[in-house]
Amino acid sequence: MRVLDADFMVVGDGLAGAVLTWLLRADGAVVRLFPGDPARAASRVAAGVLNPVTGKRLAAGWEVEAQLASAFSVYGQMEAELGVSVLRRVPLHRFFLHPSEEVFHAKRLEDTRYRAFLSGVRSSEEPLGGFVQPRGFFTISGAGHLEIPPLLDALSHSHAEAGCVEAAPFSYARLDRSGPGLIYDGRIRAKAVVFCEGIGVLENPWFGSLRFRPVKGEALTFTSPELQLPEAVFHHEKWLLPTSNGRFRMGSTYDRGISLGEGHRKLRADAFSPSTDGEAELRGSLPKMFHTPPSMHIVEHKAGVRPATRDRFPYAGPHPEDARLLVFNGLGSKGALLAPWIASRLVRFLRHGERIPEPLRPERFGLTPI
Repeated sequence: MRVLDADFMVVGDGLAGAVLTWLLRADGAVVRLFPGDPARAASRVAAGVLNPVTGKRLAAGWEVEAQLASAFSVYGQMEAELGVSVLRRVPLHRFFLHPSEEVFHAKRLEDTRYRAFLSGVRSSEEPLGGFVQPRGFFTISGAGHLEIPPLLDALSHSHAEAGCVEAAPFSYARLDRSGPGLIYDGRIRAKAVVFCEGIGVLENPWFGSLRFRPVKGEALTFTSPELQLPEAVFHHEKWLLPTSNGRFRMGSTYDRGISLGEGHRKLRADAFSPSTDGEAELRGSLPKMFHTPPSMHIVEHKAGVRPATRDRFPYAGPHPEDARLLVFNGLGSKGALLAPWIASRLVRFLRHGERIPEPLRPERFGLTPI
């Protein structure tokens, strides 16, 4: 059998794997991309919001300025080269729902770093799309929205046209690590393999012991003829955003009870399926958001499992016992923002030997010896 030489194998074609493959190819690398399980593709459920300030404490993430710059740059290049329009720079309007949010907002405005992102309090008397806003709202600048499914479709087509996509999913048992290089299935020889499997990593024999806290999320796509909103992302009872095709997306639920123990390594059978409870929660949130509740005609109801980590930092880098095995995972609910910046760091590590930032290294919690 003829052996195909490649620089790298990438396992998983969600946002992490697809972006990494695109950047590696752009740097001149020969890549073999293995498809993931479409039934577990959390990327196609994600909101795609690029948000620099998140959480109840309104915290700006680590290296968020660099991450935003990388996201807009990389996705912009993809739009130009792939001929798609998937990225929008939009404001994010967040409504004060609890007094504590007002306290944190006031504290953040005392920090010069946050003034680049946060507006002052906007009056509850300022009309904004008919939303209920007894405490007013504030606007987060520098945000954006990425329509992930059409981007993934375009990247998949590009990778397929380049002839670098494998027909079948990756089989761990077929990887031979006995020599200086990696041999897969007796037919692919590569320097390294990067696992970008999302929650599928729980079954990985080399990285399955990483600490995750899986969270199920559900989202709805719907139409509503009377709902008229400006182009923006709205954060109220749930996030809500108008899409480019005249529809609306709303989410998300946060079901943390999907693990069956064993360190969160086994999930309930229904972890990847839309639920009636999830739909009811989302439907019930919409009337709370507006003075005059709009109609909701559901077009699509999806569910996915976020591979959230214990410390909320992703995992990116080599296994400490075999540097030819790497992981790129744990993006949680910030995949659209984090994927380009982390993928770029991985490319610089793999191609040019630059060090991976310490907070991303997978051995920080320990890994089962291999």
